[in-house]
Amino acid sequence: MTRIRRTAAELRELGDQVRAEELESRLAAARQEAGRALRDRTELFSDGGDTIRLGRHRFAVTRQAPELTLVPHGDTLALALTGTDYRAPVTDPAFAATRPHWGRTLPSESPEVYRAEHLAARLLAEHGTAALAAADLGALARRAAEAAYDEGYERGVHDHDAALVLAAVLELSEGAARCATRGGARRPRSSGPTPPPPRPASSGPTARSRSRGPGTSSVPSRPSTGCGRSWPGRPATRRRPRT
Repeated sequence: MTRIRRTAAELRELGDQVRAEELESRLAAARQEAGRALRDRTELFSDGGDTIRLGRHRFAVTRQAPELTLVPHGDTLALALTGTDYRAPVTDPAFAATRPHWGRTLPSESPEVYRAEHLAARLLAEHGTAALAAADLGALARRAAEAAYDEGYERGVHDHDAALVLAAVLELSEGAARCATRGGARRPRSSGPTPPPPRPASSGPTARSRSRGPGTSSVPSRPSTGCGRSWPGRPATRRRPRT
């Protein structure tokens, strides 16, 4: 302010009365505005500016930027503006179809899946059975639980249970591998087609040969071609008359 007044005095000495008065009027207006702002702040605000006082009513002052979020509202969810009492229920049918998931506070647990099971499944998918078999399951599960702080794992509880689940899974995997190896050794694969089974050998003369008399031919008969004819190229057998 002192500098502005000195500048206005120098302008008057130079004969520029108009600019000097303009500078002094701006200075006076700024002083009045600062006085009104200070008076309003003293009358409206209290507790160091954290509360607005309007008569006998007091309101808390929020300096954080407002955010839009979802909050429970009755039996549904509503859009809310932080720092205010604004609530707008969500009526979108597609969003209403997700109602079974509204009560889940953690992404790692559901009515069907335990938190330790979720952690064990994630570690199994990330590392595989071969790497887990050579690792310290307890330490690995503990480090993974500490890194995933947003999944709600409790130290000494869910990491311990996840290590037990992984140990059981590895034991089952090793047993299945041994069974598969034994089964493959017992049933070797052949490189060619499977030969047909051999026909059973005859242990004696056929019924037809036994029914022949002493004068019949000893050559085995061939099947008939049908229509009362004998096999082609072979003369018909004649029976001797009985005496």
